[in-house]
Amino acid sequence: MSPYLRARLIVVFFVVAVLVLIVNAATLPTRIAESKRAHLKPPKETGKPKDYDSNDPLIPAYPGKPPVPLSTLRGKIVVIDFWASWCGPCRMSIPELDTTYKRLKEKGLIVVGISVDKPEDMPQYQQALKELNMSYPTALAKDVPHILDIFETRSLPTVYIFDRKGKLFAGVPGYQPGLLTAGLEDLVNASEDKLEAIKQGKFSGK
Repeated sequence: MSPYLRARLIVVFFVVAVLVLIVNAATLPTRIAESKRAHLKPPKETGKPKDYDSNDPLIPAYPGKPPVPLSTLRGKIVVIDFWASWCGPCRMSIPELDTTYKRLKEKGLIVVGISVDKPEDMPQYQQALKELNMSYPTALAKDVPHILDIFETRSLPTVYIFDRKGKLFAGVPGYQPGLLTAGLEDLVNASEDKLEAIKQGKFSGK
């Protein structure tokens, strides 16, 4: 092969490689978002609430007021976040969840924090409330009747999401940056005909 032809081939390969890199970089945000949305569905390791339909668990959805039955919150997207003051991933996830709540609460998003802290953890719990300064209501699990009997929390944080019909939509164990934000934005803004697509991880958010 002549030096001239070899040089031409090198240039062609270089141009193709650059184009591939540009295309991948341009589509990376979309692919990441779609991947996150696709995983916002009930995973086996989370465990499903035990008979929440028949038990109609009480949820402390409104600050300063007694807990209300989950069934009374139909028409809203309800997020229940189980956390603890000593849980590092919980402390990382709460600011992101709080920001999402502030942005979407006028569109029908309700977020409730349920702390599994024990009596001996109260000083740390109170300090965590001051540091995290959540905009949404939070309560101790011991103060919410039967909440831990109905909802499984095999890991922390564990988030349960209920759709506007009051049906369990997703369970998310652990903290995955950006996952809840992407999924909740889709869910809150979705029309009825898009809900099934979201469940299947196929909704692009458009």
